[in-house]
Amino acid sequence: LLHAHEVQLVDPAPPPDELRPHWWQGRISDFFSYHNVPAARQAWDGIFHLAALLGYRRVLATPVQVFDAVHETSVLLAQTTAPLLFTSSSCVYGQSSRSDEAAPLALGNSWVAGWSYAYAKACEEAICAAHAHGGARPIVVARLFNTVGPRQSAEAGFVLPRFVRAALRGEPLEVYAPGTQRRTFAWVSDVVHVLAELLASARPGCEVINVGGSATLSMLELASAVVHQIGQGIPQVVPCPYGPRYEEILDRVPMLGKLRACLGWVPQTPLATMIRAVADYERERLEWPKASLTTGT
Repeated sequence: LLHAHEVQLVDPAPPPDELRPHWWQGRISDFFSYHNVPAARQAWDGIFHLAALLGYRRVLATPVQVFDAVHETSVLLAQTTAPLLFTSSSCVYGQSSRSDEAAPLALGNSWVAGWSYAYAKACEEAICAAHAHGGARPIVVARLFNTVGPRQSAEAGFVLPRFVRAALRGEPLEVYAPGTQRRTFAWVSDVVHVLAELLASARPGCEVINVGGSATLSMLELASAVVHQIGQGIPQVVPCPYGPRYEEILDRVPMLGKLRACLGWVPQTPLATMIRAVADYERERLEWPKASLTTGT
């Protein structure tokens, strides 16, 4: 849309109002059952495949649904020939101490429900590589590291909106033990531009690349940063509520040398800007009066 392209959005869930004119409601497999497939193949210049079950609360509640995305990815790649960007996840690195694209994956036990998302994403990466075999089709696998922005769901377990909402309410910010685990956050608008540039510059074959920001800190430090920006709230370390069905990773920090070499830049939006924007969205969504709160600097 930014570059005056015609956009077709396929999703079971309704998008924001400004995207409704471009929306087709349903799954990818439903779309190809309804539409003329050869015409679709010729019409698309590029495909962004973003579909996934998001948030570990949802993953742990319905782990079987995580693997629905594997089928949809297979259908999409089989029915199209256009250049494609697939959004994978940093979780595929698993317990590996390295997060560069050439590092071998080190996933946990397959019967631990928390690993189902990583196994599904790794499977979809393999499907992408198989369809790029021979080098005829450009496919980019973008491994995302903690993208944040408005509309991200606290209910699904995402940490930044969860912290922001607690701070706005003046409640303790629950930091899952040990609190020293580190993550790197990137602003959604930056990530959108990165993904668009990666697909536009994609070459034949399958390329795996990390996509992340520059704001790296522990979960306790993130909670303290939220408290500072909102002006109230207290970080509190609590046991992880997911129990033995989830295994915590202490460090998930991207190596971005490949991204920088490819595009010449990496996302740099400051953490304070991200927190304030999420807080503004949460205030408006939940109708908290701005005048009743102070804003840190």
